[in-house]
Order: sequence, then C-alpha cells, then structure tokens
Amino acid sequence: VSLSPSVTEIIFAIGAGDKLAGVSDYCDYPEGALEKPKVGGYMSPNFEAIARLKPDLVLLVGVQNEGKNRLEKLGFKTETVSNASVDDVISTMLVIGELLDAKEKAELLAKSLKSRLEAIVEKTKGRKKPTLLFVVGRDYGANTIRNVFVAGKNSFFNDLIKIAGAVNAYEGSNIDYPKLSAEAIIRLRPDIIVEAPYGHVDDDPSGNAIKKDWDALALEGFKNYAKIHILRERFMVRPSPRMVELAETLAKIAHPDAGWE
Repeated sequence: VSLSPSVTEIIFAIGAGDKLAGVSDYCDYPEGALEKPKVGGYMSPNFEAIARLKPDLVLLVGVQNEGKNRLEKLGFKTETVSNASVDDVISTMLVIGELLDAKEKAELLAKSLKSRLEAIVEKTKGRKKPTLLFVVGRDYGANTIRNVFVAGKNSFFNDLIKIAGAVNAYEGSNIDYPKLSAEAIIRLRPDIIVEAPYGHVDDDPSGNAIKKDWDALALEGFKNYAKIHILRERFMVRPSPRMVELAETLAKIAHPDAGWE
C-alpha cells in the first residue's frame, strides 16, 4: 500500500504498479492508480481499509509519522522514504526498486532523470541567473495577495530552481515553506514569480482570477520587474519522477531565449 502520491508515481514508473494493493485518496497518476482501492487521505489514512487489504508493506513519506506509528502498533510493516530534495527522490526510487524487486528498472529510471537534469544545468550554464520566487500557496479569492507560502532555501523546489539556472528570491529563514506578506515580496524584488496553485486550478479554469490577484497589489514598480507565471498542472508540486518536467518548465521561464526545442 502507498500512502503518498509521489511514491505511487515512482512505483508505477518502475513497472511495479501490479504490486500495489491500495493507494491514498490523492494518488491520481498514472491512470492505473485511479483503479486501485482507496485507503483514505494523505494525513488521515483509513486503517480499517488498509487492514482489509492485508498488505505486506505500507510505504509512507516523512511527514506521515503519526500514521506510521499507528500502523506499526496494528502490526503492519512500514517503510518511510524521503522526498524532501531532488537527491532524495532519486534515492527513494532506488530504495523502492529494492523493496519491490524492480531494482533494474529503478536504476534505469534514476539514470535517465539524472541525465535530463544534467542537460538542463548544461543548457543554462554561464547565463545570467534571474531571481525566482516560487509560490506554493496563499489566500485565494481575496482579490489581493496575502499569507503567501513560498519555497525556502531548504525546500525541494529550491533544488529545481537552481537546476533551472535561477536563484531563489527568498533565502531568509531555514523554514522549508515560509509565509510572506505582499510587502515582503515587494521588498524581495524577484525577477520572476512562479505560482503553483495546487487545489485551486479547478476553481479558476482560465487562470485569470489567480493572476488578477497579483495585479490587485497595484504597488508602484511591481509590474515593472516581476513576471508572473501560473503553473496549472497539479503534478508541478509533486516530488515524483515528473519533477524533471517542472525543472524544464522553470528553465524555459528563466531562460526563454536559450534555444529550447
């Protein structure tokens, strides 16, 4: 059983999807994951549903410790993997490959992803690095910008910003995802703002309302230096094998004239 969407993606990517007895309610990719029995939320697993499946192993990520402790008390074998950085995601592929007898495919996938990430670094090498603020959440529907959560210097997204040939505009506290005010963002003066409004894209199919919030700041000079990009694909916030697509997207935003194919 997998209780993490990113772990579920890895399992399918290494060809071991047939070994999944169940997945969390949020595991929505690939299509095969939608066909698996659901066992509750990311932070609120349904222990009775898990028990009915009688799994040999339950896979979780670091923030799911409470669920892990409960599962172990109930007698289930668990394994916690990490997805806090790009290196963690690649290492997790190899760990899961070992656990599910898919070592060879896991190694091939890890090699492929490393190669693609290295190609992005090479493509942007020597170019001026713009400052980029990556927004992972905020108050929506308020027609303004407030309570903005951004990727900090110790976050998974910070790794991808660097790979894309940019610099994280926020390098303050050690908090992974600090909360900033509109005024704090103005003081940072990012060259680019990238927002991934996970969970809110369906409420705003065109993306106009989400982007209009930034216009509503109406602070002097704001539009003159910050370019706003809205990432609408849900997987863009998921530390999974598709992280390479986010790295490529960020690189094209940061360096649009780099001759991308």
